[in-house]
Amino acid sequence: MGFHCKIDKKKGRLTILKNNVTLGYYGLDFLRQKAAKKIGNGLILVFADCKKIRKREYFHFKEAWILKDIDPTKFLKLSKYDIRLGAYHRGNKAGQPHDHGSAFRLTRLTEKTIPLLFKTHKRIL
Repeated sequence: MGFHCKIDKKKGRLTILKNNVTLGYYGLDFLRQKAAKKIGNGLILVFADCKKIRKREYFHFKEAWILKDIDPTKFLKLSKYDIRLGAYHRGNKAGQPHDHGSAFRLTRLTEKTIPLLFKTHKRIL
């Protein structure tokens, strides 16, 4: 949709732009709080080998990391900002569009990029 974001660390905010026109702002502290609400005080990233034997899965845990303190700059590099639209599925409004609001979508997550979202990395296994 042509949106892009710019971080201004001095002002402590993220600016949303389209065609170089400012549409609005998010405070970096607000974004940190929202991210913390979604994932809590951090997360544990576990790497394991997995195999199935007779319809049961077995895991051999090889490595585990505690990840904390989301870095908004890195979050922005791994995400996209967009407008989410949907359609009603039932009732009188079936088929009619409706607005789900704006969102940041993490689009380039892999085993290697997930840790990049966080400032703190501590290996626990």
